[in-house]
This record gives sequence, C-alpha cells and structure tokens, in this order.
Amino acid sequence: MAKMTASTYMCRVAIALLILMPGSYQAEIVHFVPASSLNLTVPADVKVREPVSVHVSLQQSINTIGPHFVSVTLDSSLVHANWSTFDFRSTKLQNLAHGLSPSYLRLGGTTADALIFQSDSSHPSHGGEGKPVEFKSHPIFNMTKYDLYHSAFNYTVLPSQLAKDVLTLSQVLAKFPLYSSSFIVGPETASNNNNFFHGNTDNIIFSFLASGGATVVRAGSLHHYYMKGSTAVLKNYTDVGVLNRLVGYLQSALSQTRSVVPDLPVWLSETSSSYGGGTPNITDRFVAGFVWLDKLGVSSTMGLNAVFRQTFYGGNYPLLDTHLNPNPDYWLTLLFKRLIRGPVFNVTGASDVRMYAACANPDSFSLGALVIYFLNPNNYYAPFNLSQFPGQELRLYILTAGDSAGLMSKFSALNGAKLLMNGNELPHLSPATQTHGPVIMPPYSFGFVVLPNAAVTLCRDI
Repeated sequence: MAKMTASTYMCRVAIALLILMPGSYQAEIVHFVPASSLNLTVPADVKVREPVSVHVSLQQSINTIGPHFVSVTLDSSLVHANWSTFDFRSTKLQNLAHGLSPSYLRLGGTTADALIFQSDSSHPSHGGEGKPVEFKSHPIFNMTKYDLYHSAFNYTVLPSQLAKDVLTLSQVLAKFPLYSSSFIVGPETASNNNNFFHGNTDNIIFSFLASGGATVVRAGSLHHYYMKGSTAVLKNYTDVGVLNRLVGYLQSALSQTRSVVPDLPVWLSETSSSYGGGTPNITDRFVAGFVWLDKLGVSSTMGLNAVFRQTFYGGNYPLLDTHLNPNPDYWLTLLFKRLIRGPVFNVTGASDVRMYAACANPDSFSLGALVIYFLNPNNYYAPFNLSQFPGQELRLYILTAGDSAGLMSKFSALNGAKLLMNGNELPHLSPATQTHGPVIMPPYSFGFVVLPNAAVTLCRDI
C-alpha cells in the first residue's frame, strides 16, 4: 500500500467497529507500533496501537434488534411552549424525521402532569389554518408515568400503588374504542433500585410487576442517564468508567423483570447522556456520540428491546438543533438505523475499545450481511484485523469530528467528509471500501464496518 496521509487513509479505510462485552473492559498494557509499519503518516504526538484480531461468535445470537429498537422522544414542555420553533410543516423536519423511521415516538415529561389537551382548540399553532401534516411516525401506545415524583413533587408513589393505578388506567382505556388496544408500559422508573440510577436494591421494578403490574404492561420500562448535566465535564463523555455504569443498572432491571415475567420486553423508554437537560455545548456536540453508541451496543447485547433517545428536539442533548439542523448524534442514529437490524452477536479480541456486532439491515443489504460497530475513546489509532473473513469486501462508515473543534465540534465527518444537509434533503451516506489489511480506528472515532458478503446463517432469516 502506498504511503498516505492520515486523513486520506481515513477516507479510504476508516470506518470502525466497536465490540466489547458489557463489563469486560479492563485496563491493560497497550503496545504501540511505528506508524510506518501500517503505511500510516500521523502527527508526531499521535501513537498507533499494534493491530489486534477481532472475532465474532456467529453460532448463537444473544438478542434481536428490531425496526423500532432505536426510537425517539419529544418532551411535553414543547407542548406547553406551543411547540416553539418546532414547525411540523417544515419539509426539512419531515425529511429528518422520515430518515429515522420506523420509530416509536414518546411524548412525555414532568410538564405532562399539568397539560390539558383540547382537540377542538380554536388557536392553531404557528398561525393560519395551514394544510394538515402527514406524520411518518405515529404513537401506538399510552405510557404510564412514574419517574421522579419524590424529587419533583415531594410525594412518593409506592410500586404497589402504581400497579393498582396502571390497572385502573387499563380499565378506563378499555371503555373507549380508540384507546382499547393501547400499549401500556411501566413502571417508567428512573431508579430501578433505591438510589438515583445507582445504589442498593429496593427492587422497584420487581415490586411493581409482582403487585399486579405484570398483568397490564406489555413492556417493562425505565429511564437512564449517566450523570448530572450541570456538573459533567468534557472528559466524562469518553470515560469508560462512566460508560460501564450502565451495565449494573441494566443487570438489576433485567433480573427484577425476569424473576416475575421471564419473557417481558424491557425498554429504556427515556435515556440520554446526562440528566437535567444535558450539558450545554457538550451533549449536542460530537463527543456525545461515545456515550450514545455505547448505550445502544450495551442495550442490544444485554437483551433490551427498545431505546428511546431523549430528545429528538429540545434541551441540550437533541438530535436536531433549534434551527432544525442535525446535530452529530442525528447522523450516528441515522446510520445505526440504516445499517443494523436482526440478531446480535458477541465480539471478542479488543479490550481498549468498545465493539459490538449484529446483522445488517435487510432493507439496505443482502440477507446474510454483518455489521461490526465500534467506538475508540482513546487518543491513538487502534487497528484491528478481521481474519475470520479473509479477502472480504468491507464497507466502512467511520465518524470523526467534523472540524478543528475536535470533540467539541458541532459537526461530524463521514470517512473524512463533513456531513451537511443538501438544502432540505438528506445527503447520500457513502462508505469507504477495503478488501485487505487491518481496519484503522482513528483517535476519538466511532463507526460501522459492514461485511455485505459475510453469509451469516442467522442473518439470512430476518
């Protein structure tokens, strides 16, 4: 291979893959090699880790990613604000929303407890009658609300009482044809044990389900955030210690759920990076992608059925900014939904990066195709080999910061090209291709490697 610059190499080779079993990240000695050994030209202060071999266990899947696995939320504060600048008639907004379809849409939040909806209101938002908007996603369920009553209202609802309330809700909804088939989930807790996101074992989910909630809800649901937005700092968002917090939280939730109803689906029905609306100028930047992609990977390998991103619009962690332009996490979410669907597999071989694997989306690739996705939260290049698939074509979608602001960038670059809308239209997301040699994960990058000809048996029947 001819010698090339790091940026050129990224365009041709760079898309990476992240695979690490939840909780398996451990500190280890990292060995570095001369950049010239991989025909790389890199800045003098950036190192290159020796290549490692990655292996995907394809004989058995550990979960299945469905079409609605990644879904979105809108906070009910938008309704209270008369939708602010969220213009449903915007062609750009409709195209951006359609890009993430199919998705469930969750509308909720603390202000929902003080909202009254009037279907015959004579005060249309955004002025004028306008023409009706055809929504490309639609709510298919009514969600219960538990969350943080104690901190918000100084009032505690016991899990057993919530179970009774949810039963009453189902009985009321059954009286109305429009709502009789509503999809109710619960308990919608932000603390599946006695502490906020962490702590000891008070078994809130178990108590709710065992007290009768299991006879009503069609999915167990909980919220998760890694940290408090107002006190979080930049380095927290690439800290693997922070990323690992999710594992124990989900283990507790899944254990409590399955001890009552072994086959009940479990949803992260509201989740993002940091609570309290996020961290200004951080959670809407490129760096937020590390916690977001890792959350999707951990959730899929641990058996969750849906992950609802807070939020599609609004707060300091939205997928779209106030001008309806995509933030970096939008592009990451778009690629995840376009590229991945079906059985999930264990991946081994690299412990200094995070890696996951699943079948490729049959809407985008032939049956049997495989996707390996990754994040490299380190300030060095991290090559890996896929000797399990010798000579196969690799299609690489590697995301790096879109400009010199680095981790604080408001933009993403795909294989070295800055991602921007084409007017109101989404751009074409083209992969780089590679047939031999290691895949190179650039410093502070994340992405996807698609093997269109992997011919994985479990990926043929999706």
